Amino acid sequence: MFCELPTAYCKLPTYLSQYLMSGIIMSNLLTFTCFDAFGLGALLAWVMTYLKNKLAKFYLSISAIAAISTFFFVFGVFQQKWTIIPLRTIVSFMTLWTITYIIINRETNSLKFKFILNNKVLIFLGKISYGLYLYHNIIPSTLNSKIIDKYLNPLLPDLFYKKYWGQLFLLENIILLITISWLSYILIEKRFLNLKKYFEYKNENSVQQKYLQKQGWTM
Repeated sequence: MFCELPTAYCKLPTYLSQYLMSGIIMSNLLTFTCFDAFGLGALLAWVMTYLKNKLAKFYLSISAIAAISTFFFVFGVFQQKWTIIPLRTIVSFMTLWTITYIIINRETNSLKFKFILNNKVLIFLGKISYGLYLYHNIIPSTLNSKIIDKYLNPLLPDLFYKKYWGQLFLLENIILLITISWLSYILIEKRFLNLKKYFEYKNENSVQQKYLQKQGWTM
């Protein structure tokens, strides 16, 4: 029941696209190779919206799948390839389990490592995470390589530029990525998020009740 909506429609085209485009640079960033991750995220959102009372059962189901995914992940690490199940799908199931675990335990004291989730630095990175995702592959090959490393880094003392070039390049990329992602969040994302005040949201419980009644189920 839990897998009949998003994931069933997303898995087959995702597998085909990932295998057909294997070896092509940055092909794993294309939208149609990410439908498995999007579908699993949509599945959790669907359960949270319409079947929240069954979230515990969903967690048990996804725990078993996540355990199997972890096995294939470790197996792939030793083999240095993932031929049976695409790596993105494996990581998506493991991530889905982690997020579901946090959702179930966030209001209780049983959530392990809760101090990590309340970390202000991680919360900030979470806010700008979409920018981190968008720009992390672009900055090293464009802004850093073609401008900073070409024009600014040669002005530094040889001790930094030549001896520690790798560490310098990594540090610059991290600083640039966080800065640009933060600016993107402030100048673009936040403005769209502010539009939410113009939309009305239905009560969560009423949405669940209407859906369950339509399906002939009970709360």
